[in-house]
Amino acid sequence: MAKSKKPGKSRKRFFESRLHELQKQCSAPVAKELRKELGKRTIIVKEGDKAKVERGAHRGHEGRITEVNYRKNFVFIEKLVRKKADGKEVPLRIRPSNIIIVEADSKDRKRFKEKKESKAKKKKE
Repeated sequence: MAKSKKPGKSRKRFFESRLHELQKQCSAPVAKELRKELGKRTIIVKEGDKAKVERGAHRGHEGRITEVNYRKNFVFIEKLVRKKADGKEVPLRIRPSNIIIVEADSKDRKRFKEKKESKAKKKKE
C-alpha cells in the first residue's frame, strides 16, 4: 500500500479499508516482561487482555479490555467510565496506541502459535 502525504487520502484509505485490515492497525505495544515471553513487540488488541493506560488523563489505570471497536479503532477498558449529565455512566474510548498490553489472553491458540524452526537450525542440532 503506497503512502501519501495528503491527509485526505490517508483518511479515505482508513474509512474504506476492510475489517481484517483495520484489525491489523488496531495493535498495541507489549510490556517488556511479556515481550520476552511472546517474542513480539506489538500484538493485535483483543477482549480479555489486561492493559495499562500510558497516555492521557487516565494514565496508570489498569484493567481488562471489555470491548474492541476495530471499525473506529477504539478500546474500552473495565471500570474506566465517565458520568453523563443525567447520571448514566458511559465507558471511555481509548486508542490502542495509548495503552500497553500487560497480560495477554491466551485462549486463542492461533494468536500465540510457536514459530517454526528453520531447517538450517534443525540440521545444526
